[in-house]
Amino acid sequence: MFNILNIFRNSLLDILNKYDIQLIKVFCLGTFQKLFIVTEKD
Repeated sequence: MFNILNIFRNSLLDILNKYDIQLIKVFCLGTFQKLFIVTEKD
């Protein structure tokens, strides 16, 4: 499960880097931080 999330995150970050939309980047990174914190507890 973690590997799938990691691949998804990396591909999403690639897309965001191409468009370079700072606000969306920060929002998505913050969301993933919360997601990974929850995942690590499991």
